Order: sequence, then structure tokens, then C-alpha cells
Amino acid sequence: MNNYISIIFLTLIKMIGMIFVTSQVAIGFMGVANYTEAYIAVLLSILAIPFGVFLPIVIASFFGAKDVLHWHWMLSLIFSSSGLILVFPGYFGLPSMSGFKGKSFKLFKRVN
Repeated sequence: MNNYISIIFLTLIKMIGMIFVTSQVAIGFMGVANYTEAYIAVLLSILAIPFGVFLPIVIASFFGAKDVLHWHWMLSLIFSSSGLILVFPGYFGLPSMSGFKGKSFKLFKRVN
């Protein structure tokens, strides 16, 4: 029984995440289209998802929520910064691994 509850819970969490990401990309599209031409917004939205470049979408979602949807700036910041929680470790986490310089970084020990 607990297995079914955990599967349902994880499915709901994934659905909520998909809805949030879709809304952030849509509001980011509106933010880019507000300041530039529509074809640039389409190009940015299409290229951001497969290549994983979400920082412009996050910034555009802030301006889209603030200027297009006329939300308060704090609510727009909360909406867009929740995506930054996932974006910044990817940009700043991997370069910090360069401190190892020639040392092998292994997660698991080799078992003979």
C-alpha cells in the first residue's frame, strides 16, 4: 500500500514541476516578446529547452511577470527565483570542481 502512495505522490510532484516549468517558459516567452520581436522569443524558447540554457528564460520570466502580467516585483522575483534554485548549481557548481587539478575525483571505490 505504501508503494502505491509513494508512486502517486511522486507522480503528482512531477506533474506540478512540469506545470511550473511550462508556465515559466510561457511567461518568459511573453517577457522576451514584450521587449523584442516575436521570432526572437520563439527562437529563445525553442533553443532553451534542449540545450538547457534556462538563465535567459528565468530572467525573462521575471520581466514577463512584472511588466506583461503586472505582478508586484516581489511576487515576480519569487516566481522566477524558484527556477534559479535549479539553474545556479549547474553554472557555478561544476567550475568549482576545478580545484582538484589532476587529482582523480571518484564517487565510488573500486572493489577487487
